[in-house]
This record gives sequence, C-alpha cells and structure tokens, in this order.
Amino acid sequence: MNRSKSVGSLVAAWSLMTMTAAMAATSDYSVVPGHSVGRVWLGAPRATVIKMLGKPSSTSTSSGGLTQDSWMGRKSSRDYNERRFVQVTYRRARVIQIEFNSPSLVSAGGISTRVNLIQLSKKFDLRPRFYSYVERGYNRNYHDDVARGIAFQRGGNDLSWNLKEDPRATPDSIIVHRRGYRVIPEVGGRLTREPKSFAPQPKATQSGIGWRVYNSYFESNQSGLKGRNSYLAFTRQKTFDQIFGAAAVGGNNSFLPDDAFQSGLVVAIIKRGNAFWNYKVEQIYLDKNTLRVRYTATVGSEGGASFASPLIIAVNAKNFDSVVFIENDKKVGEAKVTR
Repeated sequence: MNRSKSVGSLVAAWSLMTMTAAMAATSDYSVVPGHSVGRVWLGAPRATVIKMLGKPSSTSTSSGGLTQDSWMGRKSSRDYNERRFVQVTYRRARVIQIEFNSPSLVSAGGISTRVNLIQLSKKFDLRPRFYSYVERGYNRNYHDDVARGIAFQRGGNDLSWNLKEDPRATPDSIIVHRRGYRVIPEVGGRLTREPKSFAPQPKATQSGIGWRVYNSYFESNQSGLKGRNSYLAFTRQKTFDQIFGAAAVGGNNSFLPDDAFQSGLVVAIIKRGNAFWNYKVEQIYLDKNTLRVRYTATVGSEGGASFASPLIIAVNAKNFDSVVFIENDKKVGEAKVTR
C-alpha cells in the first residue's frame, strides 16, 4: 500500500458503515476471491471505478505499466491501520488487483480482516512471501493463494519483524487479484523470505522418494502431442521413446538408466512456444495414491522459432495412480498412471 498523504475520505461508503456477514454475499460490501470487492470487479475500466468511488486521494505509476489509485479515510491518531483505504491497481486501464483494510468488507464465507492467519490457512492454500523496505524502515508479508486469487498482507515497522510472524495475528489488509497470478507487492521492496505456509501440509505416505532430472532429450516431431503444455507419466521405455528422442551433445549428457522403468517410472512436462523454458524441481512426494511434483518454471526471451522445452524426471516409486503437477504454486495438470 502506498503511504502517500490523503486529501479526503472518499471511501466512507466502503469503510465507515457496519455490515453483517449475513448481508455480505449480496451487498456492495462482499468480497469474492479472484473476482471482486464490493462493486469493483477485476477487469473493470478505470473510468468506471472512478465514477463509482469518486476522485482518488492519490494516483501513482510504476514500472511495468501499472497505475494505482488510492482512496483514503480519515487518519487515526492511534494506529495507521485504523485509517481505512482502498487501493486499485490497473494495467492498461483495467483493474487487476484490489486492496482494502475495512472489516466491513466480508466474503460469503465470513473472510475479513478480523480472521487470523491460522483460520485463513484452513480455507486457503496460502504461500507466504516476505518483502523488506529498508529505506522506508518496514516490512510487508504477503500470504497468497495464487490459484484462488486472494492474499492477506501484514506489515511491521521492525525490519527483523518478519522473522517472527505470528500466525494468530489478523491481516492488515486483504488483496483480491487475478486467479493464477501472484499478488503484486508494494513497489520498492526486496523479497527476503519464502517460508513454509501456516497451512498443514499433505503428509506423505512414503518419505525419501528418490528422483533425478535428465536433460539430454528432445520432443520427437512424431510425438503426436499438441497444445502449449503436456503433462505425462510413463511406465514403459517403449512409450517414452515414442515421445522423446535422445540428444547427445558434447560435454556431459544425462540419459535415463537402463532400469529406470523397473525401479520406478518417468514423469515429464513439455512446454511449447516461441521461447525456451527453465525448470527447477522443488519437491516430489506421495500423498496417498497421488504423486505430487512441485516445481518452478520461468520463460526465457522470445524468438522467431518454435521450441519444445521438456522437463523429464525419473522417480524411484511406483505405488501411485496419478501424478499432479504443481507449477509456481499452482496446480496446472494431472496425468493418470497406466500400467
């Protein structure tokens, strides 16, 4: 949240009236993750928002083509967070994110700034990201459910504060953003930590699963696969060879061992387009009868040619029925295991 001075209290209609949770689902005070806050919805034109809320107290622009309008309430003599605000972020004059701190704004499920982080983590798949603003002397901690499009922000004026985040605390503000996209943090911060979520993590039924990435393969032009992404699981070498070819080059090569399909199986992701993709495997674990593959994917510079970027992983386990692929904290695909 930009902490610039306010010139008015144009969010009075949003923040100063008391609304019950029972009315929240149908009133202008309802919060819908990945969609809207009150009457302001993601994708709305900036002109429409200003027409509804009035002239903003302040407007700022940042790199990446973002514009932010802020509407500020009256300043409290006791605590900054008692000063109500709404901040709307736009790209190309369309709403992509809405932040607010009024407890009067409530979701149909009762989510508001009065609900603590432990309770929130039971309802959302929250992934914390902590940012430090050294020159300004404070931190911003964002607990983000990327898939559902909602984040919860807590701030502190002690730069060491984010090392001792209290899960029983309530958020300072709530941010509704586009589903599948990470929350946009306050401009000027440095990412300092990405700790584990407060949410209980799935308990693996088998620990210590062995796995290894093999890079010396390309997608065959006879694979028959189409689309921008493919998510695959192989139990036989013959099926694998129908999709991938070996790409021996000078230097170190990494090919599947001869017993790869005896001791386990192989999972793969293929991304296609006019740029290469880079992958980093973060975690592979069993959750009952499902193998979960968690990884990050980043895109390189675009070019004029078409590319297929595979990620191939041999897993030393067999006793599961499906593979779930979790990319950048979001479930993106699933493959059934056929034997």
